[in-house]
Amino acid sequence: AIVKSRNVAAAQTITNYVGVDASVEYLHKLGVSDASLEGTKTPSGLSMGGSNITPIEMAGGYATIARGGEYKQPISFTQVLDSDGNVVIDAEAEREVHEAFSPATCYMLTEALTEATNSGTGWRAKLDGMTTAGKTGTNAKNEGVYFAGYTPYYTSTLWLGHDQNEHLPGDAAGLSAPIWKSYMQKIHENLEDKEIIAGTDADYGIVEVTVCKYSNKRPGSGCTPVTARMPENSPL
Repeated sequence: AIVKSRNVAAAQTITNYVGVDASVEYLHKLGVSDASLEGTKTPSGLSMGGSNITPIEMAGGYATIARGGEYKQPISFTQVLDSDGNVVIDAEAEREVHEAFSPATCYMLTEALTEATNSGTGWRAKLDGMTTAGKTGTNAKNEGVYFAGYTPYYTSTLWLGHDQNEHLPGDAAGLSAPIWKSYMQKIHENLEDKEIIAGTDADYGIVEVTVCKYSNKRPGSGCTPVTARMPENSPL
């Protein structure tokens, strides 16, 4: 669903498995403010692009995934020094840092987001010779389009739209990814490709289990069994 950008899966996940309150709590952990979520704390608002999450909030969230679950508040400078070289403000020391996701979650999300740029809706953003993970996105009523992505080195988000929330042309969704690639490709010149999150399933406690195709629970009579990968402590 992530690879093909099928938002119905996000709506089903929020409605039937996670819930609105838990979803909002995770967004808060990723640095998203209540102001950005105003009027959209609903299954449709959270899953269908109705919120006003800013590009800097989006970058902070995707960088959290790239770092294996550690959220670091985005900052625009590291230090302010006086004329004698003494530190007046140390933004690096004062920034908010906490764990938002588990490493296993980020490992699996990165796998899916990498596939989204390899063969999914984000294929126009795939950097030449560099592992790329990311996702396209469209705001409600085509009032803006996003590409948010990351590599082993950098995270970046790009939003296209009008300040007055005017509707974009119907083909605008295809514009954000190639623009993102155009500047990210230059940033990565002469950098060596490597894994974004190194390791294997075993390193993150991810196991294969047999579940019911329809309920994601242990298969019983009348269920079609399928193989799924998930953290070994996931409830079934």
